[in-house]
Amino acid sequence: MSKQRARARAERAALAAERAAAAQAARADEVARRQRRAKRDLAWRRARLWRHGPGFRRHKETWAALATLVLVAVLSAWARFGRATFPARYLVMIPLYVAWKIPLYLSFAFRGPYATWERAERSASGF
Repeated sequence: MSKQRARARAERAALAAERAAAAQAARADEVARRQRRAKRDLAWRRARLWRHGPGFRRHKETWAALATLVLVAVLSAWARFGRATFPARYLVMIPLYVAWKIPLYLSFAFRGPYATWERAERSASGF
């Protein structure tokens, strides 16, 4: 009977060790999940503070004045030095070009650069 008891005791100890290891792994997974969530939440909080922080509403007029100064500086530099080489219609087309390229910029930001080169089809004449 003592051998059977010893075997049963060993089985119980093995099961207890197995449960303890599983519980420790579950705790480790939970800690890792909480850390990932805390890191993600911190990133979102930083993004929200950057966009809508306390200084954003207070200094709205300051940002508007700065944007106006930059616009006046660009236009005066163009009027003084670039009028002969850079027509005004090109100056107006720059924001339209940037707006046209926004989907491309977003694809680079979220998907990254292209991984493969896609060769274009060529005709026999070379054009």
